[in-house]
Amino acid sequence: MAGELSRHPGEVPYAWRWLQSVLPGHSPLGDEVPWITFRAMDWLDAYLRPHMKVFEYGAGGSTIYFAKRVKAVASVEHDAGFFEIVRSMLRERGLDNCELELHEPQPCEEGSRPFSSFQPKYVGMCFESYVKAIDRYPDGHFDLVLVDGRARIACVERAAKKIKAGGALVLDNTDRPGYARAYQMMANNKCRDFPGLTPWNMEVSQTTVWTVQE
Repeated sequence: MAGELSRHPGEVPYAWRWLQSVLPGHSPLGDEVPWITFRAMDWLDAYLRPHMKVFEYGAGGSTIYFAKRVKAVASVEHDAGFFEIVRSMLRERGLDNCELELHEPQPCEEGSRPFSSFQPKYVGMCFESYVKAIDRYPDGHFDLVLVDGRARIACVERAAKKIKAGGALVLDNTDRPGYARAYQMMANNKCRDFPGLTPWNMEVSQTTVWTVQE
């Protein structure tokens, strides 16, 4: 940890928050917050308002976090077991403003490979229905879309037009080479990178926010 902070001195103020996150009993789901960089979390805290509508690819602690802060949340998850856990947590907390959907991957067919995931355990599987879950909403519907699940480039491409002018698209782990294309796809929008420490592990990563232009 000391080595990471010496290479990234701007992260020193986040060291205490990081230390708390790695103590026993802490996890993104347990702490009910998104698994993004601390800098991006601070941006999100400042951005969200009670009247907003949010869509997220990838359920988890972020789902509970959003449901407590905004008017409506739409969330899609690919893992059936995790889906049930998040659904139970929403019920236990009396949060009824979230539409949580399960879209499991299916074997790839001709024309469905753009919806594939780079993760080795999903070789030959595609997330077409998962990516297209946002299609049923009108263009310009959401104040924010968080992309932190599977087939992220396809999700970014699908989600961009569903965000209202002045709204935001958030993509996690943009330091990974596989997500570089997102910068090209969103080039006409204001971009802000939030590099730095992430909770619950030793990783220094990057979360990026694009503000959608008129």
